[in-house]
This record gives sequence, structure tokens and C-alpha cells, in this order.
Amino acid sequence: MKEFEKQVARLLLEAAGLEALFDILASAPDEEFEYTGHGYFLTIRHPRIPADRCVLHEPMVAGRTGGVGEVGFLAFLENHEFMLECHSYGEGIPEDFRDRVVEIKVDK
Repeated sequence: MKEFEKQVARLLLEAAGLEALFDILASAPDEEFEYTGHGYFLTIRHPRIPADRCVLHEPMVAGRTGGVGEVGFLAFLENHEFMLECHSYGEGIPEDFRDRVVEIKVDK
């Protein structure tokens, strides 16, 4: 995970009372990345991630980087997977988005 993704994951997990999962995610060696053009999905699998579905959507977490409109984040836990979704609110995001410096803001 990139540093800004770790920040987003920590915010979402803490709000859901699941902060104990953060260390698993932050040190997971196996990530799957899927770019969609309007955003991306980052999936991490680990047996200690819950099997039951949980949608992490609070607080409202957004990101900004130069030349790209604001993006939003949410995460899903299910089947021992953590999936972080990054989605644009407009034109989409460039494929190198994750390589940029992304500023995270939180609306509580």
C-alpha cells in the first residue's frame, strides 16, 4: 500500500472499530491492483481479515493531487479480503495516480 492508502485505510478501520486489522494490511506482501479508468481497486487477502461483509464508508475520505479532480475512497471487507476503492467524481484518474503525492482530507 502507498502511504496515502495506509492513511485512508487507518481512518476507515478506526471509524468502524477495526483498527486491529491495520497492521495486517500495512504489512501484507500480496496486493492485487485493478485500474478502471475512473479509479481503481486495491485488494489484500489475509486469513485474519473477516469473512463477513462490511462496507467502510465513514468518515467521508477524499484525496487530491495536482491536475486531478477530487477522488473518494471506501473499503469493503469480505471473504478474508480488504478491498480499497478509489473513485473519481468526474473525468477519471490517470493510471499513475498512485505514484503521485496525494493529500487526504476527511469530512466527519
